[in-house]
Amino acid sequence: MERVLQVLPAKRIAGLLGDREFIGKKWFRFLNKAKVAPCIRLKGNTKVGGMPVWALFKGIPAGGVYWWYRPLMVYGVPLRVCAVRDAHGHVLYVATLGATCSRI
Repeated sequence: MERVLQVLPAKRIAGLLGDREFIGKKWFRFLNKAKVAPCIRLKGNTKVGGMPVWALFKGIPAGGVYWWYRPLMVYGVPLRVCAVRDAHGHVLYVATLGATCSRI
C-alpha cells in the first residue's frame, strides 16, 4: 500500500475495499494515518467497542441493513459499523468511515 500511495495520493482514493482476511490493528491504523477511508468486512468475532461485532447485530432480520448508531473503536480506529443479513441468514459486517460504504 505504501508503494501505491507514492504513485496515487490518498486524497485521490475514495476508499479501500477489503475482505476480512486483510484486517488487523496494524492495517487499520496504517489506513487511518494515511487518510485512506476503509470499507472492510469484519469477522463476526472481531471486537468493536469492546464486544464481538456479532453481538451488536444478533437480532437483525433477513433482508435487514443496520448501522450502529455511533462510531465504535475497531482495532483502535473510530469507525462506523454496519451489518446486512441475507435471505439465507448469512450476515456481513463492515467497518467504514460511513460515506464510503453507503451501498454494500
